[in-house]
Amino acid sequence: APLFRVVAPLALSAYVLLAVLYCFQSWLDYYLDTWTITNERLLLSERKSLFVHTTSELRLYRVQDATSEIKGLLPSFFRYGDIHIQTAGEQEWFTLENIADPKTIAAKIMSLAENDREYHKEKLASIDEKLTETRSKSEPHV
Repeated sequence: APLFRVVAPLALSAYVLLAVLYCFQSWLDYYLDTWTITNERLLLSERKSLFVHTTSELRLYRVQDATSEIKGLLPSFFRYGDIHIQTAGEQEWFTLENIADPKTIAAKIMSLAENDREYHKEKLASIDEKLTETRSKSEPHV
């Protein structure tokens, strides 16, 4: 019985410490992850642990598809879920986790991606026009 009186509080303390560390890690993973969407790119900044930080950048004109996914009772009730973004690049998929109203955000990302593609088409057409104009000026007239 005297051994139990020593071991039980230590085991309980170790369990509580592990639970607190797990909660802290989960809070860090959620709270310190940021997603920034501009009219040209999507920036993902993820903190995997206290000492591991990853930053990814995705140009919107490379977005091919944005799919929202809501799984489970609580996510359905509170309308949060994941957004999977398919790209035409080295990293084919980006995932935004635990996003509020993922269907609306996925539609907005697709809208911004289409706008950025149109912008790049106009920019390329303008550059092509300038190159053609420059070539015609530099060619000798006969």
